[in-house]
Amino acid sequence: MVSWDVPSAEAGARTRGGMATALVLVTVAGAALRLWQYGANVSMWVDELALVRGILAVDPRELLTTQLLHNQVAPKGFLLVEKLAVSATGPNEYALRLFPLIFSLIALVAFVRLSTRLLEGAGPLAASILFAAAPPLVASGALAKQYSADVCVAVLLWQLAYKLSTRTVKPRRAALFGSLLVWFSSPAALMMAALGAALLTWPGSDSNVKARRRALVPVLACWWASSLAATAATFATTTHATRDYMQWFWAGSFAPLSPAVFLKTLWPLERVSSMFGPGQTFAGMGYPAPTAYAALALMGLAVLWLRDKSKAALLTAPLLFTLAAAVFRQYPFNDRLVLFLLPGLLLAIAATVEYVRSLLWSRSRALSTLAVVLPLVPALYPLAATPLPHYTEPIKPVMDYVRERRRPGDGVYVYYGAALAVTFYAERYGIGRDEYAVGGCHRGDGRLYLRELDTFRGRPRVWVLLTHAGPALKEREDILAYLDTIGVRRDGLVVEPRGIGRNLLPAEAHLYDLSDGEKLDDADADTFPLKGPHAPGQRLGCGEATQASLPTDFR
Repeated sequence: MVSWDVPSAEAGARTRGGMATALVLVTVAGAALRLWQYGANVSMWVDELALVRGILAVDPRELLTTQLLHNQVAPKGFLLVEKLAVSATGPNEYALRLFPLIFSLIALVAFVRLSTRLLEGAGPLAASILFAAAPPLVASGALAKQYSADVCVAVLLWQLAYKLSTRTVKPRRAALFGSLLVWFSSPAALMMAALGAALLTWPGSDSNVKARRRALVPVLACWWASSLAATAATFATTTHATRDYMQWFWAGSFAPLSPAVFLKTLWPLERVSSMFGPGQTFAGMGYPAPTAYAALALMGLAVLWLRDKSKAALLTAPLLFTLAAAVFRQYPFNDRLVLFLLPGLLLAIAATVEYVRSLLWSRSRALSTLAVVLPLVPALYPLAATPLPHYTEPIKPVMDYVRERRRPGDGVYVYYGAALAVTFYAERYGIGRDEYAVGGCHRGDGRLYLRELDTFRGRPRVWVLLTHAGPALKEREDILAYLDTIGVRRDGLVVEPRGIGRNLLPAEAHLYDLSDGEKLDDADADTFPLKGPHAPGQRLGCGEATQASLPTDFR
């Protein structure tokens, strides 16, 4: 008789081999998603353009020693590699997004390896799927911003900290590598402080705790000294005006000052839950029932705590330190600034998945499989419902549309929110700087936009280019309503954004005929009823707004 029973050792080897193959496939799929987004070469949005203008405007020495344009702040190492990329291949989107892509791919591979060290059973596979398909992690790998570097550095620091706790890395190498990483990511200073505290408190399973702590001190001293130097370098090249602007812009991302509001809103849980929702821009995961995923993450941290306090501390400390920094108003806990925490939370969710699977395995293999599938399917839904590529403020197809239809002598008015994009792309679409007029920022006094448009009265063909027009101020609505009153809309294109976030904005161009005398008599800029706020003199942030720092062509 032939026995079909497989010896346990052979079964274990096959299981490990199957897991390794699955992890490779997930890694390849995650890399393909990132390359797909990168290859789409979508339009840069206002935050990218603001940083890019600063990188392109100066030489490497000035880039590292002076304040960036448009109130931008970025780690010095990231700025340097971006400058090297455009110096080597030219100021194009592919070059500017090359290093963010590389950081994203390194983070993917490093995360898969980290998951196999921290998790058991199906945990590594679940965590790797969540990470590979996370919309903000895919999107950030194709943005000329430092957010993919933040995630990459965080994952590499988690790896280093784990190896230090298990004594599988030479202290000198850990000290050198960690000290270098902090120059590529601003929140790495938070990570290093948190991981250092965790390592000193729970240094590992070695019985000689005092000796382990003594060995850690020189490594952590190097990390913290490098963190201080990197932070000081950024602080020294950031003006008071920029620091004030950042405090104003991210004011809603700090903890409530009122203890009653803090408790009523369960602020820490609400902040963690927000990371799994749609997010303000591209940084949200877009999961259904985000609070449920936050609960799964917290449960996973508890499960790890019961099994291995050292591992649990490494994953929990960065989250606690970042929440504490937001309570003391030192670091905003919101949107893209906390992307670096996602890897730890995804590992915690996977720990819960494996814990539930292992509990059900002996009772029902079908139920145990379902316990793995149920959390993963909704997590894959955002990318399935909103396929790649993702983009916001897609100005390139709009400008291509204008190029094909523009005639000599056409007027072109550029709303101030579109100014960074138009000035960056106009030349490649055949529009010279003297062929369009950039409007000013007039938040709080929408009539000034209408007065700028009045300078085109009498002209039969006037293009109006709009993007980055936030809905709250209703500036777009007022501009188009006024033009529809005094003119006739002859042509136009609106390109809607695609992504997971709530505040993704379209780009659009409209062609108006403003030569009809009867329609021109129907309204004027001073009496036309506005929908947006009217608070002349307050400017509602215009003085600090990134895109408002470009000079206007109107006086």
